[in-house]
Amino acid sequence: MAIDHALGDHHALATTYNNLGLIAQKKKDLTKTRFYFQKGLALSEARGDKQAAALQFLNLAEVYLDLKQPDSARYVIEKAQKLYTQLESRVGLMHTQILWADWAQFQKNYPVTIYHSQQALALALALPSLSDLPKIHYKLYEAYKAQGQLPAALAHLQQYLVYQDSVFSQEKENELHSQELKEKDSENEQLRKEKNNQAREIARQKAHLTLEQQKQSLQMALALVSLALFLVIGGAYYRQSQHKKALMRHARQINELNQHLSQKVAERTADLARKNARLSYHSYQNSHILRRPVANILGILQLLQTPDKSPEEQHLWLNCLQKSAEELDAIVAEMARNLDENEDEGPDQPEE
Repeated sequence: MAIDHALGDHHALATTYNNLGLIAQKKKDLTKTRFYFQKGLALSEARGDKQAAALQFLNLAEVYLDLKQPDSARYVIEKAQKLYTQLESRVGLMHTQILWADWAQFQKNYPVTIYHSQQALALALALPSLSDLPKIHYKLYEAYKAQGQLPAALAHLQQYLVYQDSVFSQEKENELHSQELKEKDSENEQLRKEKNNQAREIARQKAHLTLEQQKQSLQMALALVSLALFLVIGGAYYRQSQHKKALMRHARQINELNQHLSQKVAERTADLARKNARLSYHSYQNSHILRRPVANILGILQLLQTPDKSPEEQHLWLNCLQKSAEELDAIVAEMARNLDENEDEGPDQPEE
């Protein structure tokens, strides 16, 4: 039970309390019986187990009747009847009617005892429940006898004896059947032992055969492992030689690429030097060759703007202006021709 508490298993714990209550009930310790049944009931209600809770209510009803507490017994019987009605359990309702009859008999209310006993009898016959019929008929016998209805009492007493004999016969038959089952179980156990002995002998022979097969398999495995190892080493050597050849081939390709790149770099450097020379030349033209005719033109234009010029001077300056313009035109034509030659050489090809 301590383990059930530790694990929090309410179902197992409720069952444990119910079993403890039944043990205490056999020992006639009603206080402990009531305590254990109440604990089991609380756990069953906590986890919503209506079937277990209804059974605990019936167990408590018997205890309360033994403790001569009819009000408490009535309360728990009503609870059990409500739950069994919800569950539609005819067996549970039959036992509830039996307890109602016990409660009414305790109150010496024999008409109510007869009513609930007849209700229980109808349910027991419909189920059928042979083991409960003697108890119900005997309760009816006592109730009718207490009321002085002897014919009815004798009729139920006869039924009680008939069903009691039937129950006794059934129990004897069950005992005989149980004994036969035990004998068959004993025979089966003996057969199982013989089969186990045969199985052990077969297993021993199989183990010996398996050991021999394992030895042969081990030898075969060693041979296969040796062959596989040889193939692996050979394959590794072959792959290594192939990798070495591939590395040498890549090294040659890299050297060829390096030489090609060096040649390209040298050609590129020479081309850049030529372009740099042309740029220097054009820079020289822009800074020196073009400056002289442009300066002449600007100076002549300034002189032409001065007043008091004679026609001869003006004609001379215009001739100088024409010569400077022709010189400038020749220089520009030369520059255009050089640019055309550079374009004819083609643009530099980019490196791939």
